[in-house]
Amino acid sequence: RVCATMPRKSASRRRPGDDLNACVLGAFVCTLLVWLVGVVLFLRSPTQRAAAEVPPVPQATAVPVFQTQASLPFAVDSRKTPPARQGIVPASWLESDQGPPGDNAASEIVECRSTKGVFAVAVRRHWAPRGAERFLNLVRSGFYDSKVALYRAVKNFICQFGISGDPQVTKKWRGIGVIEDDPIWLPKSDHFRRGWMSFAGAGPNTRGTQTFVAFKDVNLGKSPWEVPFGNVVAGMEEVVDKWYQGYGDLSNFGGHAPEQPKLSNRGLEYLKDFPQLDYIESCKVVWTRSAPDEYHGVLLPTKASRSAEIDYDPSHKSRSLNLVPIEGADDDEIDRPFPNFWMPPGRVIEEGSVPERFLDVHHMVQGQPSIFIKLASYRDYQCPTTMEDALRKATYPSRLFFGVVEQNDPIDPPCGRPARPCEENPRQPLCDNDVRRRVRVYRMSAQNATGPVTARHIGDRLYRGEHFILQVDAHSTFAADWDVDIINQWRATKNEMAVMSTYPTDIKGFGKPVLDQSNHSTTRSTPVMCNSQFEPSGVIRHLAQPETLPPAKLQGSPLLQPFWAAGIVFARGHFVLNVPYDCCLWMMFQGEEIDMTIRAFSWGYDNYTPHKSVIFHHYKRKKAPPLFWEHSKSHQGEAKRANQRVLHITKLGTPRGDFTTSKLFRYGLGPTRDVDMFFDLFGIDREAKEIHPGLCAFSRFARMHTLYHEHMMPGNEGIDYAALKERAQSAGMTLKDFVLNEIMEEFRLHKPDKADEYERKKRGNLRGKVPIAGANQR
Repeated sequence: RVCATMPRKSASRRRPGDDLNACVLGAFVCTLLVWLVGVVLFLRSPTQRAAAEVPPVPQATAVPVFQTQASLPFAVDSRKTPPARQGIVPASWLESDQGPPGDNAASEIVECRSTKGVFAVAVRRHWAPRGAERFLNLVRSGFYDSKVALYRAVKNFICQFGISGDPQVTKKWRGIGVIEDDPIWLPKSDHFRRGWMSFAGAGPNTRGTQTFVAFKDVNLGKSPWEVPFGNVVAGMEEVVDKWYQGYGDLSNFGGHAPEQPKLSNRGLEYLKDFPQLDYIESCKVVWTRSAPDEYHGVLLPTKASRSAEIDYDPSHKSRSLNLVPIEGADDDEIDRPFPNFWMPPGRVIEEGSVPERFLDVHHMVQGQPSIFIKLASYRDYQCPTTMEDALRKATYPSRLFFGVVEQNDPIDPPCGRPARPCEENPRQPLCDNDVRRRVRVYRMSAQNATGPVTARHIGDRLYRGEHFILQVDAHSTFAADWDVDIINQWRATKNEMAVMSTYPTDIKGFGKPVLDQSNHSTTRSTPVMCNSQFEPSGVIRHLAQPETLPPAKLQGSPLLQPFWAAGIVFARGHFVLNVPYDCCLWMMFQGEEIDMTIRAFSWGYDNYTPHKSVIFHHYKRKKAPPLFWEHSKSHQGEAKRANQRVLHITKLGTPRGDFTTSKLFRYGLGPTRDVDMFFDLFGIDREAKEIHPGLCAFSRFARMHTLYHEHMMPGNEGIDYAALKERAQSAGMTLKDFVLNEIMEEFRLHKPDKADEYERKKRGNLRGKVPIAGANQR
């Protein structure tokens, strides 16, 4: 290019080599001038001078390099760099129009998981080279895996964190030392912007492990130990803004936040006095500029790229998937790594004690409450079509999250994946990346399955704080707009503790289609869970349930009913937190529902049948899949032990055999209601092993609903049965006698012949039991 622009001599005066010599000379002069200008600009820039003094940037798999003479006393966890998966980092995360002169684009993207959800941080080395490197060293060494408390969250100011929950980790990093300051680049007239992150120092060259993020624009960043190193690029409103701020500032600023010295010395043990605190549970680097094609994805509540699939392997003991051995039978011969239960902030469960009831669970997606759909699938080929049907027919499919427990043989089609390859039909809902990242699949061999209770227990472990939960079978069909309809039905109960639960109506209906041409439900009746009986084993089993048209006086509200059913369960998300499925009822089928009924009652929940059917069941299929009993020989005696455990938990009877007592404090009765009251309220005679035959009349025609609903707890947090008991006592009756009178009145009204027959039978039984003077002479 230089040669092309040099003046050309005339041919008569040009000598051999003139053009070449001139070209070389010109190129040398231009290069020298460019180099001199670059040196001058470099020397005039303090930010570039400071950057040059920072040690070389380490690679993702290398041992971190620090700005002090101390070396890292523990190894980097290689799991912090997970296997690459396809994805594209949003351009808005990488770019920034803030910062010092130069390249302010992100150098790394870090995903952090907190107790309120996942957020992403763009690290910008050009902003603060030393601060950025220290933060990345903390991430790569696993510092944030030690449960770091968000201990100083001040409304409209900042949230400060960075003291490990493990005092030994704090001690190690104290030995590593501090880093030098970075050059200040933020003008004095400007503000430290909302979402920016920086280290918190106590003066020059004091930055250690503590950082802060700004809730709003604040007047910080003017000191060399407060230079921002990055900013939150995703999850600010959805996660960071929701961190608990009730404890406020430090005590010397008039707040009630934890004291730094005590937190450093005692760790999580000290924080038991602050149950509402939120925490950072882990951080990892998911993208680097040096390897831009290896993007590992950020599993944000609304912005991840694929389903979270966990493959169960009995020999797999890795903790990299956040798996723990299941609490199970004492003779559990199989190592069962399961996902940990989701734990909301402020929820503390101490070993050996019944936890307090927790109701503060709220999660919205684009202004709509989210729904967690739990599917326990045993070799069921309809599982993926059930998921896709729910997505296609929902008014707001983006609010649906799935927890799938797949128990398959190698020949069975996978559940969390589309029925056909996406290359053949990319329009399938499960081919959509936005859908797939909302699907959590736990895969295990059918040979290791131990029944629906165990599978649903695993499903509860896949719950992650959604607003509502829906349990359905893996062979279900949905009506159009079912998500809006079912939420509106739940709201019509005006009861926070309402659980809508029933056996779904058969997809074949009763002589006419259950769905019209637009796929809306034509079925106005639903089964009422009231027709049940005692089994010889001592547990209560549900029989065929009567389909009932909703009483007009309920005005759209679901109907209160005595029992809980596994076919459909719809409730607030806190139901899973308070009443998770029992870990230890292997091979149980009959007994699951009465166990959940009584446990839910003891936690303050009330059962309702839906006002109309919007989910339907495939009871009779031409191609029925196998059942979990096909491997029952591998689990001899487990069903009997499970039955004895249910008798013990529910107080239905005295166990007559051995059973595991594992985790009874967690999967037993709750602290809200006395379980003995349950039997009085619903006409159940444990001694006689009898359920009053008038219970269905009492339930179906809304007498029970009207009577019990008059006594609602403050805040609509469940029915106050203690108030009903006081009402009975004021009438000179026990609660049991009061309810039996109500049941008999409704029984006589709707089934007079059967009511008379029942009374004659009862009188005969009493005559045989009550002493009669002179009976031996007569």
